Amino acid sequence: MAQQAAQKLRKLCQMVADLKQGEDFSITRLTVIKSLCPDMKTAARFAAHLAALAQRRKDFDSRGIRFKPAEKKRHQQLAAESLNKVGYYLHRRTASRRHDLFKLLSEARAVNNVYRNIPYGAVREIQSMRVLMIEKALQCALASDEVAAAYWAYQAARDYAEKYDPRYGTGLIPESAPLLEEITDFWCQHYFGLPSAKWFAAQPIFKLKTR
Repeated sequence: MAQQAAQKLRKLCQMVADLKQGEDFSITRLTVIKSLCPDMKTAARFAAHLAALAQRRKDFDSRGIRFKPAEKKRHQQLAAESLNKVGYYLHRRTASRRHDLFKLLSEARAVNNVYRNIPYGAVREIQSMRVLMIEKALQCALASDEVAAAYWAYQAARDYAEKYDPRYGTGLIPESAPLLEEITDFWCQHYFGLPSAKWFAAQPIFKLKTR
């Protein structure tokens, strides 16, 4: 598993380097996250880690939606409570703790419960990306099996790293570089006990083709 993970992490690290040089990639490149998840618990830890990082990043929620102070405070409380209870649940899964997570998931969904009608259906308009990250972490922790947990871990990574710029469109763009680096940091620490930059620097010198 470690050897396979190393090959995938080299590609992710090279993508970080390429993004810093102005390149861009499809967001679907992050599907590799699914195969890096060795079990449900690690997948949930990863999603919760990204959700926690999103709460601390001042520039993360840049959609320009202004919440009232009371709403913003409640979102912060929701994030703190959710991350705390996800930690408890991963330590010991009980029915009551699972019930608590479902209640928090319902509250998180309600924050982004705005839909706009389009031809052939409706599209969800996200009001708070920070709360959306909490939602994905809760979904991942509540996943019924390893496949579902890996799926939600991938979705969390997408929401965390995806950016938009008219020069590039939507996807992994230069602005995504520090976010993708934090993603690779988690997995390099998990598999090899090193931050991604230090681990990648110790790898054989060759240019990986990420296109």
